[in-house]
Amino acid sequence: MKPWSREEVLATVQDYFSMLQYEVLGQAYNKTSHRNNLLKKIDHRSNGAVEKKHQTISSVLLELGLPYIHGYKPLDNYQNILLEVIDQYLDKEPKILSTLLNYADSTVSTPVQRDLFFADVTVVEPPLPPPLNLSKKHQTLKRMAEKYDFVDREAKNKNLVKAGEKFILEFETGRLQKEERADLAAQIKWITQEKGHRPGYNIRSFEVNGTERFIGVKTTRCGLKFPFILSKQELAFSRKKSDRYYLYRVFNFIKSPTLFMLKGRLHRHVKLIPTTFKTRF
Repeated sequence: MKPWSREEVLATVQDYFSMLQYEVLGQAYNKTSHRNNLLKKIDHRSNGAVEKKHQTISSVLLELGLPYIHGYKPLDNYQNILLEVIDQYLDKEPKILSTLLNYADSTVSTPVQRDLFFADVTVVEPPLPPPLNLSKKHQTLKRMAEKYDFVDREAKNKNLVKAGEKFILEFETGRLQKEERADLAAQIKWITQEKGHRPGYNIRSFEVNGTERFIGVKTTRCGLKFPFILSKQELAFSRKKSDRYYLYRVFNFIKSPTLFMLKGRLHRHVKLIPTTFKTRF
């Protein structure tokens, strides 16, 4: 199969962002209809080829820290031409970019009430940190990502932050009640709701044996590997209380809340990327 032309890539990118706008706005759309219309514009590509191209677009958006379509799982197998086309497209379509960035600030509601013990909430294994990547493509992605502040804006979305913490508060209550430790469940504290309290974690829960469990909560409506912001206080606390600290990453919030846990020193679990700098004269 011959390589995709710039025109084909652009048509696919336009189609993808058309669907993505519907998704972040909570509006219904038909992927099959979109794909069939796209196939009329490109040169003898199969349904599978179009599906994979959409997945590679998701992968680029994930690297840029931008939301992507949930149904197209990121596939890290793309050429530089896709980066160029996406970069140029977003530069020329500020309204589309604004829609995506505003999604980070939008109000959310707490997910539908789970069963009594939250047994239907899926807990998965955390992803592994990526290997060191010094390729030209990766350096291009880093430069592109500097344009967008979705991850930072999502971290400052107080409504989303509070909803995610409330979800974990209820999850922990259900966990301890299921273990027949209702006495401990009644003592769980939502630390960040205490005025002026910034200890480096959000919820104080317990192990079944009564040992304290300190929980930091990070919530996103995006997928498993979507980046998040950590503060110096959170990193320091994860070192100080490494035997009792957990970070709960809640993802796919609203649609299908799922979580993974990182225990102990966060430096061991994630790749840290500096985003701010302190200056001196």
